[in-house]
Amino acid sequence: MWGPSLSGWEALGGKFNSIPIAKCWGPNRIDIFGLGTDNQCYHKWWDGSNWGPSISDWEPLGGVFNSIPTVTSWGSNRLDIFGLGLDNSMYHKWWDGSNWGPSMSGWENLGGIFDSD
Repeated sequence: MWGPSLSGWEALGGKFNSIPIAKCWGPNRIDIFGLGTDNQCYHKWWDGSNWGPSISDWEPLGGVFNSIPTVTSWGSNRLDIFGLGLDNSMYHKWWDGSNWGPSMSGWENLGGIFDSD
């Protein structure tokens, strides 16, 4: 059965400049990403029973982007996020099951100059 009801939607909070991107890396797990009004990447997850960090809060992941983030998963507990920074270089952040890399608010600069997402 659809929840919270056939016609209702559960409000998850947040204000965004981008469409949300959702990925699943395992059973009972959904991770959602989007660019906030400050163009920083934000994250929320479903762990099978609860939304984290809370129903209305979103985890800030830092960075300032001019493109919608792209997210992929190549295994359990693994996420890789890519986006174009204001300098049009490609930036990368990853989740390894226990920590964000290269740091909570840092992003790895992969270089390049891109003129499209």
